[in-house]
Amino acid sequence: MSGFGEKGHRFLLTALLAILAACGGGSSGGENSSSPDVPTDLIVQSAIPENGREITPDMAEVDSLIRLKFSDRVATDSVLDPTNARNGLASSLNILDSSFLSVSGAPQLEENNFAFRPSGGVLPNGQYTVTVTSDVRGTTGQQLNRGAYDFRTSFTVGPDIYKPVIRTTFPIDGQKEVPRDSQIVIIFNESVEPATVTPQSVLVTVSGTNPVQVVAGSLDMARDGFEVIFTPDPQVAMPPNATIVVTVTGGASGVSDMVGNTLEGPPEDPDQYIFNFETVTADPPPNTPPPIDPDPMTPPDGTIYYGDQTSVGAVAETSFVMNWYNTRNIDLTHWGEGNPIPYSRRKIGKPGEILVDPRLHSTTYQSCLYVIDTTKRDVVVMSTDTMEVICRWKAFADPRGLAISPDGKTLYVTDYASNTLSALDISKITPWATRADEVMKHLADPGVRVDFDVGRGPIGCAVFPDRTYIMVCNSLDGSITELNTASGKTVATLNVGGTPTDVAVTNLVYVGITPIGWFAWITCPDGGDGSGAVAMWWHSVLSGPGGRTPSGIGSIQATLTGFNRPTSVQYDYGTTGDGLRSAFVTNSGGNTISKVSINISGGGFTLTFLPSVTQTIKVGMNPTSVCLDPCMMIRPIRQPPILCVAVRGTGNIVFTDSAQVSRPQYFLKVPGVSRVASYWNQ
Repeated sequence: MSGFGEKGHRFLLTALLAILAACGGGSSGGENSSSPDVPTDLIVQSAIPENGREITPDMAEVDSLIRLKFSDRVATDSVLDPTNARNGLASSLNILDSSFLSVSGAPQLEENNFAFRPSGGVLPNGQYTVTVTSDVRGTTGQQLNRGAYDFRTSFTVGPDIYKPVIRTTFPIDGQKEVPRDSQIVIIFNESVEPATVTPQSVLVTVSGTNPVQVVAGSLDMARDGFEVIFTPDPQVAMPPNATIVVTVTGGASGVSDMVGNTLEGPPEDPDQYIFNFETVTADPPPNTPPPIDPDPMTPPDGTIYYGDQTSVGAVAETSFVMNWYNTRNIDLTHWGEGNPIPYSRRKIGKPGEILVDPRLHSTTYQSCLYVIDTTKRDVVVMSTDTMEVICRWKAFADPRGLAISPDGKTLYVTDYASNTLSALDISKITPWATRADEVMKHLADPGVRVDFDVGRGPIGCAVFPDRTYIMVCNSLDGSITELNTASGKTVATLNVGGTPTDVAVTNLVYVGITPIGWFAWITCPDGGDGSGAVAMWWHSVLSGPGGRTPSGIGSIQATLTGFNRPTSVQYDYGTTGDGLRSAFVTNSGGNTISKVSINISGGGFTLTFLPSVTQTIKVGMNPTSVCLDPCMMIRPIRQPPILCVAVRGTGNIVFTDSAQVSRPQYFLKVPGVSRVASYWNQ
């Protein structure tokens, strides 16, 4: 996995190059993209046959193809799998018959048009369901429906005599420790008639009560009638420590499809479908983040935050005990029942990036979260104490990335649609005692917000540890922009290619006692050979002859290839020395985390940089986000961190020891998890 791009070989940096850099020169080792594709939101614009269509033998569709038209070009490997001998489809696109068996045939993809010809050219009489999951992506990296939900359509050949069937539910049958405010989602194999979805046909009750206690809430339909959603009344929610029973009734007065076929339950009770789950044992206690300087012999605990992008759409927190053993590494082997401890969970829509305000209360250690709601395109402010929403900032077209200055006084937001970076002065907002009216009054001051023009489609951003500069990934230009935080002026714009999405900036790096500058790692999921690349950028603080200083210009020094769609990068704050030059990268198209590091040799103005992949850790398919354990900065000694990884494909948060990958990993089941964050991932 550790290869170099075309210009990713060693760079010998001399005083002459330093002078050239000061004059605006310097070399770039990234793959340039002179005319990058411009992605749009990827959706299914049309499906043939249409949803709910009954096709009779005299209709032409019987002998034609199943067709899907997408809004943008689709990456071939996200929908086609040549190793699938039955129908050549990847797991992200399936076509099932009324027995829920995959239909044999041959698929074809031409840019944004998908077609499927069944074996023999004709579909037999029956019901067919087409599902396109949100893992399908465009050629420029965007996920279907922004990764928030799947697309489904259903039709029949011949008369529609097929009863609707429940394919899955959330929570699943028998699930425990379900938050009291969780939505209940019931997914059918076809669209159901809204008029038949009533509080009587979809009944939510508390088991063991006499008379029967009905849970208060509202019913809604979603995804063209494929989903029925029950939302508990937010004023009362579901009772704690209770078994909740959901009964979906068919029959004459029950749920039916659009032509009147009623629900089909299991063989033992064909007229109704019943499942149950257990709510949390009690309301979650207040969250207590780790103290800053604990007794080194006292095992601290910590809190991480994660985004759930299922149809529930929530931000949650979980606490866990970090146990020291005799070598003072963190011991994961004792983790089990009751550890980690689930805490609060709040629905906000579809959470994107999550950021923790680094300013903690001196005794309670409380702060606040900044969360991007990708559905409403707001920046949400939440309390780490109660996980309640304090307020929403609605003044953005399409916010994508967040960064905060180390002193917590400035919040930065990238706006993908307007090609801007917004700097928000939050110095007067107290993160542990903030009220909505205070925030909104503060933001009403026009001097609080300043917008800076950057490149097209800005996504990820990162602030230098000394607060002097900020870097922004311009995904549509294949470039990064470096700005001076004081003046807002662009210091440099450098091509990296490959749709840059995320960036992490190191602390100031020294060679011996001499500071040489900052390094940044930039993920480019479409860079290099097409499977992704990671660019290494250097911002020098070395002074050339005559006092000329190339500080502030920066240049791409090398490009590593051999990744699998790297999308998220986290700088390793956890170690000292050479560890300060390392970062962890998620291979979202595969099942690993890669550690990238820089070996520096030489001195003065003659330095050689040799970046490479120094570690590969398996965590599960489709890792999308990585952060460091929240206790990392308060350990008795600085050591390689425990990594917390959102593994979307398996629906887990994985905790793994980056120093000893052979040690057991811990898995926390979180279906739909897409993002993780801690106190130390700024």
